[in-house]
Amino acid sequence: MATDAKGNNHKAAGRPDGGQFDRKIGQGSDDDLDVGAVPVDLDEEDSIAVARYLDSLDPGVRFFMSDGAGALEARTLDDPDWCDAHAEELMAAVPDIGSGALTGVIHHWRADDPDASDRLAEAVTDDPDIADELCYERAVSDRLFRQRRPWASRDRLLENPYLTEAQRSALTTPTPEAGRVRVSDRNVLRAMLYQPDEQYRARAAAANIYMVRADPELRRLVQTDPSELVRGYLGSTFR
Repeated sequence: MATDAKGNNHKAAGRPDGGQFDRKIGQGSDDDLDVGAVPVDLDEEDSIAVARYLDSLDPGVRFFMSDGAGALEARTLDDPDWCDAHAEELMAAVPDIGSGALTGVIHHWRADDPDASDRLAEAVTDDPDIADELCYERAVSDRLFRQRRPWASRDRLLENPYLTEAQRSALTTPTPEAGRVRVSDRNVLRAMLYQPDEQYRARAAAANIYMVRADPELRRLVQTDPSELVRGYLGSTFR
């Protein structure tokens, strides 16, 4: 944001609305309620400074902030350097981050990025529901997808637009009740290897180890399983 000789704020050049007059802090709003008003001395080109400012907002209002702060976040979300800076600041706040702010992060911060979801799962270690919540709302890695709890809502999972075709297929393909069943259909076995119960996945891998070893996708699923018990069935030769 630039300021002209008359003290009027203008939106930054390079934006679709660049050069247009921008609202001053407090202009057109009640300052007492404008909790996310952007400080006039904030260097918007400094990704760390922007991240620290946004993460300094009260957790309960961080994602319900003023027009100015919301616009600032919207502009910077597309900057991978800023996202990394924001993640560092956010992770530093965990587990003190408020539940309202965490919900906002799950919804808004790189929702289409499985790596970002993995980082959130690793950081929020005191929330037993975190894997389920991430799988409901975000793109997740196959590894994290298998860390959801067995009672996670199938309907809510299927509503997630970010699921991969394989993850969605695993939720809709009928699988045997017991894992230790030899199957001939690779899609059924793939769905079995996506189940949230590690004992079930281990039995499925053991009973169908020859198909797993012969199929690159199935072998990768076992190799990247979050459970050492499941990974062990391939042996060191295939790791």
